[in-house]
Amino acid sequence: MVSTGKILKTYGLSEEMGFLPMVERVEKLPSDFDAWEEVAHQFTDSINSFSLRKKLDGMEIIHNPTYSNAAERERGMLLLSFFAHAYVFAWEGAVSEIPESIAIPWVETARQLGRPPILSHASAVLNNWYLIDGNKGFEKDNLSTVIQFQGTKDEAWFFLQTARIEQKGGKAVKAAVDAILSVEQRDDFGLESALETMHSTLKTLIHDLNEMYLHCDPYVFYNRVRPFLSSFENIRYRGIENPNRSYHGGSAAQSSLIQMFDAVLGLKNHNSFLMEMRNYMPPRHVEFLNFLQFKSKIRPYSEERNSLNGIYRECIDTLRAFRTAHLKIVQDYIVKQKGTAGPGQKGTGGTEPTSFLARLRDETQ
Repeated sequence: MVSTGKILKTYGLSEEMGFLPMVERVEKLPSDFDAWEEVAHQFTDSINSFSLRKKLDGMEIIHNPTYSNAAERERGMLLLSFFAHAYVFAWEGAVSEIPESIAIPWVETARQLGRPPILSHASAVLNNWYLIDGNKGFEKDNLSTVIQFQGTKDEAWFFLQTARIEQKGGKAVKAAVDAILSVEQRDDFGLESALETMHSTLKTLIHDLNEMYLHCDPYVFYNRVRPFLSSFENIRYRGIENPNRSYHGGSAAQSSLIQMFDAVLGLKNHNSFLMEMRNYMPPRHVEFLNFLQFKSKIRPYSEERNSLNGIYRECIDTLRAFRTAHLKIVQDYIVKQKGTAGPGQKGTGGTEPTSFLARLRDETQ
């Protein structure tokens, strides 16, 4: 019989870390990548002193980046993604091209990872943290970012609190698989326990989402952080084939955890934007979502049993509450910060966030 642990391992997931990487991170790339590490070391200072573009224009071109392991590859992707977005959206004024020193290795690194060359949730959140003390756990005071644009507490809190939400969601990731196996084994008690875990985890995620307000000021986020996270629209990647490219910027819709609940609970979501966002996720995470959608019979099984119908509906109600909390975050951090909010007001992922999230919330109900 296939176990929950074996299924999670197949997709690189765990109850302890959820969709966050389980492999040990590398603090620095090998000497072949010293040019990147030198830029990263003075990254924020270079942005604020208006000298970053000059440094990146003169940075050594690594034509065929060769990494020893997945952790090195993710660090390379993270650094190049931040370099590119800082280059395009620097304070001197946005430009519509990326130099060969970034574009050539970035496109190749992205190809190796199976993701587009853009700063996505997978880099900015899933791989942009480390434990200050390796002997301590994944706690607020033991986390730091690998790289930031502005180096403020607000920016660090935005990235790290989102990573904490991902890590807390690990319990629901395991529960999702437990629930599917329980249905296959017609184990009502096991399914009830798994649904209760998903329900309690969703409540925890709502609490942690609301903690974003503690140290990330909406004004600072909107004016100092958000500009760097925007989508790329017809940006020229110099030195590569098909150089003019457009990609969606980082978005919560790129979080496999957020999409996981719809998949396992049997919510029929045909939103094309959500499906497109799966192209920005690590491929194994997409395979996991597909596995859940194909295997899950939780909804019809629960609806046929009075003993399970209540907890199933509590999961749906709490998922709707999570989306309501997310909608409030978007309104406070984006809409209210722009005096003329209305049609055309786009999020970093390229959608009009309030109407998009309100529609998802209502479709959940």
